[in-house]
Amino acid sequence: MKHLAPVVVLFSFALWMGGLVATLLFVQSLFANDRASAVLVAPLLFHTFEPFAVGCALVCFWMTVLWAIQSRSRHVLLMLIFLGVALSLLLVSYGVITPRVESTRGTDAFQSWHRASNVVYLAQMFMVIMAGLALPGAIRSTMLPLLRRTNAEAAPGSALPVEADRPAT
Repeated sequence: MKHLAPVVVLFSFALWMGGLVATLLFVQSLFANDRASAVLVAPLLFHTFEPFAVGCALVCFWMTVLWAIQSRSRHVLLMLIFLGVALSLLLVSYGVITPRVESTRGTDAFQSWHRASNVVYLAQMFMVIMAGLALPGAIRSTMLPLLRRTNAEAAPGSALPVEADRPAT
């Protein structure tokens, strides 16, 4: 059970990040090829992805909290900080900005809300990328000791030496 949290974090993170990138690429491609259709389709893409993103983000964040408590790793804590900021941005976008963008469509206020939405979306993506950069260190800091223990238990003379992961000087 202790090692379930990193696995769930990895999958929920991948779904969240993949969805962010896919949505951004699809919307940019739509506007580059057919602006008239893009104006109609892009809001549907965001409305479809946002609830899914909120679910993935909540699972990813809370499982990272559990992972941080279990592991006490600095890498996991760093990842948790970035995920917390990204989740906050997502919730602000989902609960505050998106309804304002929709309610002001066709008015002068639409452009300012749309700009705010773009800034929040890109800031969220940046925070998720930063969390992703901390992910390999988090996995290594918590899973490498497990692998060493498993190897030592499986074949007592063949365990990885303690310094095997460091380059020779």
